[in-house]
Amino acid sequence: MLFYHGYRYFLYVLIAVSVLSNRVVIAQPQDTPDPRAAQLITQLSIALSAADDKISTAQLLPILHKSLLNTSGDDLAREVKALSFKKARIAISKYAIPVQIARIEKTPAVSVGMGATLEQGTVYEYFLQPKDKATISAPVKIFFPADGSEPKVSHFGSL
Repeated sequence: MLFYHGYRYFLYVLIAVSVLSNRVVIAQPQDTPDPRAAQLITQLSIALSAADDKISTAQLLPILHKSLLNTSGDDLAREVKALSFKKARIAISKYAIPVQIARIEKTPAVSVGMGATLEQGTVYEYFLQPKDKATISAPVKIFFPADGSEPKVSHFGSL
């Protein structure tokens, strides 16, 4: 019983802090995909479907945000390669090419990266429709820089 009351108290505090700090965020759906984002997602799915990891990585480098790359920009960051990349290479077979977009949501993010890779902009989650309708759609995050330059994939590890 003590745990329950503590958990309930934690939720009240969390809600109060969210409301007081004006940080309550509601996802904003978008009706039609930006054609640049749709093209990026198609390129992502083709790259992840490539015959081997080296070819796949080479095809991914130009479309990924620099925060997902190593410091020299010639390979994926170690943690991306070990986690997101491996998982996505396996999971991409669940999706048709060209990819079907199930829904789009604007996230509250106003920047991507940190330190030398930090950029201001807007992030949208494009939820991909799997071939099997019983499977839950997975998001790919697309970053649109505030300076108007080309959008980049900023996250694909949820495939």
